[in-house]
Amino acid sequence: IKRWDALNVFLLFLLAFIIPYEVGVTGAYYIVMNAKWFAVNVMMDAVFTVDTFLYFFRAYPDNDGRLIFSLPKIRTRYLKTYFIPNIISNFPGNVIIYIYAWQHMDTFGHANAEMVIAFKILDVLKFLRFLRLKIIIKRSDIWR
Repeated sequence: IKRWDALNVFLLFLLAFIIPYEVGVTGAYYIVMNAKWFAVNVMMDAVFTVDTFLYFFRAYPDNDGRLIFSLPKIRTRYLKTYFIPNIISNFPGNVIIYIYAWQHMDTFGHANAEMVIAFKILDVLKFLRFLRLKIIIKRSDIWR
């Protein structure tokens, strides 16, 4: 869990720089025209998606600090707290951008930049993941 949490924290901080750069500087150009950049984005999406579902099995401390291992309790609590923001943050914007851009390219290899940027702005939903950052840092033994 320690390494998984460290990976998630690293990817969250990376995301904090990548999304503004992609939207503001490149206009999502690198996602469409660079397969490596697209692969990095898809890999981050995959990690966040796996993490969303791993939380259905992750113990949590109760009010007294004791860890709760009961799967029904874990699932109920997760569904009532962070599941919806995590699902929303998993919106596959990069894949949609890639498909849209390749389907709507003109003869010069240009896609409708405004639509590509509009789809990329939806990636801001990934910032909902930052709601978990405090809890990941608090509960994890990354820093111990």
